[in-house]
Amino acid sequence: MSAFSTVETQPDYHAIYFGDRKVAILTPAFPAKSWLGIPMFPAEPWTILPDPEAFPDAACTGLPRPLSPTGNTFATFGAALDFLGIEQRAEAQAA
Repeated sequence: MSAFSTVETQPDYHAIYFGDRKVAILTPAFPAKSWLGIPMFPAEPWTILPDPEAFPDAACTGLPRPLSPTGNTFATFGAALDFLGIEQRAEAQAA
């Protein structure tokens, strides 16, 4: 079980919490594109950016490794969650 959790605050914009403290933001570099409601391109790559309010002590927030000021990039949303040790709900229900 991870100490991290994510809360989607806007479409494709997730706040990352360590316990009850917001420590980072998870967002795609390029949002998903669709045409007439048909998905054309997925949102990717995903980036974990330090939360500006938490960054001065981000190394002490329990993140797997300190985040760079420009963020850490992941090919998929799932890869970012794996980095944080968060199980996706579908996987958790299957287990």
